This record gives sequence, C-alpha cells and structure tokens, in this order.
Amino acid sequence: MLAVTPKGGFVATISSVVVATVVTFLIASIFVKRAPEEDLEDAIEKSKSNKITNSDNSSSNNNANNAVEVTEISFEDAIKKLEIKKIVVACDAGMGSSAMGATVLKKIAKEKGLDTITIVNSAISNLDDSADIIITQKSLTDLAKAKMPNKIHLSINNFMDKNFYNEIVDKIKENKK
Repeated sequence: MLAVTPKGGFVATISSVVVATVVTFLIASIFVKRAPEEDLEDAIEKSKSNKITNSDNSSSNNNANNAVEVTEISFEDAIKKLEIKKIVVACDAGMGSSAMGATVLKKIAKEKGLDTITIVNSAISNLDDSADIIITQKSLTDLAKAKMPNKIHLSINNFMDKNFYNEIVDKIKENKK
C-alpha cells in the first residue's frame, strides 16, 4: 500500500492500516470470548480425529500393504454372493483424495468392460445404504464400518494406487462370468 501512496500521505495510510487492525482485533476478541471454551476444545478434538495421519501414503504399490479388509466374510466370497452395482470411494471430506481415487477406478473399470458399475466419491459422513463396496484409507476404515457396518469395506494406503483398483476390478469381473 505504501508503494502506491502519494507523497505526503504516508502517515494517513499507515494510520488507517493500524486502526483497521485494532478494530478487527477488538471485534474478533468479542466473538472469541463469547464462544464457550468446551466448544472450541471439542472442535479441535473433532478436527484432529478427522485428519488423515497415515504416514504410509507413499508411492509404494505393494499390494501386501493394501490388504483387503471385509466385515465377517472375505472379499471374494462377498462378491460371489452379491451383484456389485455401486462402489463408493470415501474420505473424510469427500472432495479431494476420494474424488481422485474414484476417477482412477472409473477409468480402470471402463477399460475392463465394467462400466455398468456406478463409481462415486463421498465423505464418510454422507455414506448411504446404496453402496455395495466402500473403499477408504486404512486410517478411516473403522469410521466407515461404524457408519455402514453391513457393507464390504476395502482399505487402501494410497487412493492413486492403480494396482489396487486393477485387483478389485479383475476380481469383480472374474466373478461376473
């Protein structure tokens, strides 16, 4: 701001910035003081619990690290018994990593002739009963299982792992025959 201030106007420009800063601080402090302290602490804890702190998100494509976790029965047995119509790739917000994962999975499914399966991304909090398979990052699988306990849950380390998605699509295709 000082670079575009005309000569003789520096004091007024600096004063206006200082006054704006003080007024903003005073108004913000009123809101902060009125907010209940336990609400702030709860929000911080909730935010921490929603964060993905998985240090295994390396570019490793080792399928042993992407072990399939399924409630009660194996993935292979489950897909033999069910007609898979919808796969949901879910993350905590449903906008970033799960969207990228769903895009990769859609492309692989289409390439392998399984484009009749609906593949979408979602936030775990928005999961509904329409999903047959739910794919989440390992650190979020328990949360997804709590939300949708009677679904097939698969865990992945890296949402961009094409080998993991290829394995899933191959097994589904194999069991559709």
